[in-house]
Amino acid sequence: MKETKKFKNAGVIGACFLFLLLIFVLPANVEAKSIYADEIEPNDTRMQAQEIQENKSTPEGFYNTELSGTYQVNGTTSSVDEDWFKVYLTKGKKYFTCGEKAFEYRIEDVQGNLITKKVYDTTERIFSFEIPQSDTYYVQIKGTKVDQTKYFFYVGGPVWGVDSIEIPCIPSVINMTGGTKTGIFDATNLNIPDDAVVSNLAVYNLRTTSVKSIVITNRKTGNDITMLPYIWTKDGLETQHLPAATMWTAEFGYHKTTSFNPVLKMYYLYPKYQ
Repeated sequence: MKETKKFKNAGVIGACFLFLLLIFVLPANVEAKSIYADEIEPNDTRMQAQEIQENKSTPEGFYNTELSGTYQVNGTTSSVDEDWFKVYLTKGKKYFTCGEKAFEYRIEDVQGNLITKKVYDTTERIFSFEIPQSDTYYVQIKGTKVDQTKYFFYVGGPVWGVDSIEIPCIPSVINMTGGTKTGIFDATNLNIPDDAVVSNLAVYNLRTTSVKSIVITNRKTGNDITMLPYIWTKDGLETQHLPAATMWTAEFGYHKTTSFNPVLKMYYLYPKYQ
């Protein structure tokens, strides 16, 4: 979203505010961009295993393919058609995220020892497992029916989802009578995932010219965010990895004598663990 210049015509300001606010709410419907890898036949045996990459999704990659790190594998399988892949996985806790129709999977080390196996039946779709050491591992995909069905999966880091929440101000009414006024937005007990990071912020329930400026501070990191004038929004924040579930302070710069009930709308990205 580009910064908006100061317009003298109040009608133009209002129209721009409405248009940009509509743009701001769109991220809720945006899907994470990925690097797609389609299965390449023949990959029916361990010896024919197709090489893929570990999923390393990042918050900043949710809207930017170049920063994604997301690696999705797509294919078709059946109960009589196994698909094999090999992938280098780093040591630690990993996630196998499944999609499309039901299938079974198993992961083995280079010696053929079983690391994990599960059946994905389209309900529970994310499974965690431990990688004992950084090395190459083999993934077998097998359908649960004779008919060919589509599948996709990510193996490695979790994928990221997006959600939003509205946070009331403390105090509920800000009275601008001169100088700078302070409001608090408490997001510490709002059922936001602990690892969630902010992608977009907007302050609403005030007129475009109610204040001269709004600076939002993340109390956990100390980062200051200067909201865009007249539309009072800021996007592209996912690159800063700002924690969402914390206290936020807003400093409202005086422009004229007025009162309003500000609300902070926050879009955040969170890793999907289940």
